[in-house]
Amino acid sequence: MRRIIQLLKYGVIHSKEIANQTDRLEIKIFLDILYCFFKYKMWSNEYKQEHFYLLNNAERMRIGKKYKTAGIRRDLWQKGFVKNRRFIAKYSDIKYECGGRRAIRNAKYTKEFSAGKNLFVEYGVDIYRQHYLDGKIFIGDSVILSKGCMIDYSGEVLIGNNVVISESSIILSHEHDIPELQARTEKKPIPKRTEIKAFAWIGAGATILPGRVIGEHAVVGAGSVVTHDVEPYDIVAGNPAKSIKKRKGSTDIG
Repeated sequence: MRRIIQLLKYGVIHSKEIANQTDRLEIKIFLDILYCFFKYKMWSNEYKQEHFYLLNNAERMRIGKKYKTAGIRRDLWQKGFVKNRRFIAKYSDIKYECGGRRAIRNAKYTKEFSAGKNLFVEYGVDIYRQHYLDGKIFIGDSVILSKGCMIDYSGEVLIGNNVVISESSIILSHEHDIPELQARTEKKPIPKRTEIKAFAWIGAGATILPGRVIGEHAVVGAGSVVTHDVEPYDIVAGNPAKSIKKRKGSTDIG
C-alpha cells in the first residue's frame, strides 16, 4: 500500500512537470507512468529521467526490460530485508535471556546466518544488510556475540572460530565515496570485505571500519576505532586504534 501511495503521489508531480515542459496532456502522462510501473517496475522519477514519453515502442521495451530486471531484484531484496528485520525484532528481544530461551536464540541465529557450532548470542544483537547490496556473512565455530553488538554485512563479513565480539561493538562492511557526498550527487554504497580472524577479541564499544582485517589472536581495546588492519597477536587501542603491545601465548583469549 505504501508503494502505491508513493507511486500516485510522485506520479502526479512528475506528470505535471513533464506536461509543463511538453505539449502532452498531463492525464495521459500520468496514466502512462502507471502503465510503465506495472509493466516495467519503473518509478515515475525513472520514467522522467529516461524521457520515456518520447521513446518509440522498441526503445521502451529495451529500456523497460532493464528496469524490470532491476525491479524484480529490488523486490526480492526488500522481501529478504523485511524477513531479516522481523527475525531480529523477535529473537534479539531480552525475553530470550530467561530460562532455556537463550538456547532457542542461539539455534535460531545459527540457522538464519548459517553459523558454525556453539554460537552464543546475547540480546540486542543486530545482523543486517543495507542499500540493496547482496552481502555475505560467515560465522565460524564457538563465536560469542555479546549484547547490543551490530554487524553490517552489506559487503562481506568473515568471523573466524573462537572470536569474541563484545557488547555494543560495531562491525561495518560498506562505505560511501566522500567526494560524491560533498557534491550531493547520488550516494553509491561501496561493499567491502571485513574479516575478523580466529581467536580475535573485539572489546566493548569498538568499531571496525569497512574492509579491515583483524588478525588471529588480536585484541581491539574497548571504544577503539579500527581504521587499519590489525596484525596477529597485536593489542590495539584508541581512535584511531594503534598498537600498544603484543599478546603472549597462542590460543589464550583471556
